[in-house]
Amino acid sequence: MAPREPRNPSRVLDSGVHERISLPPDSWQDLRRQQAFARDQVLKQRLEARTPLRRVGDPEADIGGIYNARGGLPIDMRITRPDVVYMDGSGSVFNNPALGRTAVVNTPGGGNSRNVRRPDLIPGVDPFITSGGVLFLNPAAFATPAPGSFGNLERGALHGPGFAQVDLVLAKHFPFAGSRNVEFRTEIFNLFDRANFSNPVATLPNALPSAATTEANKIQPGQAFTSAAAGTFGAITSTVGRTVGLGTSRQIQFALRMNF
Repeated sequence: MAPREPRNPSRVLDSGVHERISLPPDSWQDLRRQQAFARDQVLKQRLEARTPLRRVGDPEADIGGIYNARGGLPIDMRITRPDVVYMDGSGSVFNNPALGRTAVVNTPGGGNSRNVRRPDLIPGVDPFITSGGVLFLNPAAFATPAPGSFGNLERGALHGPGFAQVDLVLAKHFPFAGSRNVEFRTEIFNLFDRANFSNPVATLPNALPSAATTEANKIQPGQAFTSAAAGTFGAITSTVGRTVGLGTSRQIQFALRMNF
């Protein structure tokens, strides 16, 4: 069977924003972006074949397979930000008030923002870890936005791990009584036992200091996150998580049925 012709990457756009986040109208970086279920590239191939019947009464054999592959899903990137922060005379930013610090509205528009926004993406730094392991996103590519400003990372700009799976079906038909037959069928899901991972942890913690800039594992707005400050951010913690069929680990099932 000839392979399908390649197609241009698909784009599924919307103008909505996530229900957990309330943004004022000037948050244009969240409008007209990819939906959370958007897949850039999707490929599905199916192959079926049957052995020719040589003699009357001989069993027939079927073989079939399905190959599914897609690009990664958009990652819902977030950073926890308090509504109000406190700035001292040198411009350093803190979570807690103290003598000599001035309260500053941290999240654009103020009010009850539910304190979860998008981070800044640092130019020139690869946001992905390509050396293997469980870490998928690079914390050093992200920073806390300046007080009162939106993060520059657009919604749906980064995508998670891709997906690929091969399924195989083998069947044999034993004819009897004319057109009737008994079918013994073997189905193998994820033939090569490929691990398909879900999106990584994608929420950066609030890493501003509370009392002093010398606090361990704390950073200022505009500074790149360190691994210690980012915590579990960027780590892959689970597979796709299906128990049967598409997305499962390799599973084999047998079936016996009568066709008439």
